[in-house]
Amino acid sequence: MPLPYLLTLLMNFALYVARWLGSPWHTISPYTGACAPVWLAISPQPLLDDMETGQGKGKWGSATDARGRERVTRTEVEGWGWGGAVEDEKIVGKRKGRWRGAKALTAETRTEFEELGRAVWKEMEGLRGIWEERLEASALGKSMEEE
Repeated sequence: MPLPYLLTLLMNFALYVARWLGSPWHTISPYTGACAPVWLAISPQPLLDDMETGQGKGKWGSATDARGRERVTRTEVEGWGWGGAVEDEKIVGKRKGRWRGAKALTAETRTEFEELGRAVWKEMEGLRGIWEERLEASALGKSMEEE
């Protein structure tokens, strides 16, 4: 739903202020926000695999500098840490791209994250099965009506 013009101006101003204060995640425009998804879609898989060698599977996001120049930046996933590697508490705050409240990934939190991921995936697969059954029933219903 579109915002009134004045609210749009105020929102954009607040996003610019956040960017000027150092937040790389306020891309503001759809063009800069699409930087990471497009880069991931067109990059060859061997390049992506090489970039994650030694760091584990990570999260890539669209970011900007204070002047608005877009870039793709690796960041962490809460509960998975930086690439899923168990970390030493001393390095957590020193890695570029980490948020200030980041916690070191422990073996226990990683196990919890993986179990949650399995449960979510299982639920999604169940929903996919229900959806496919409904589509099939809908297709059969239409074809029977046509006859």
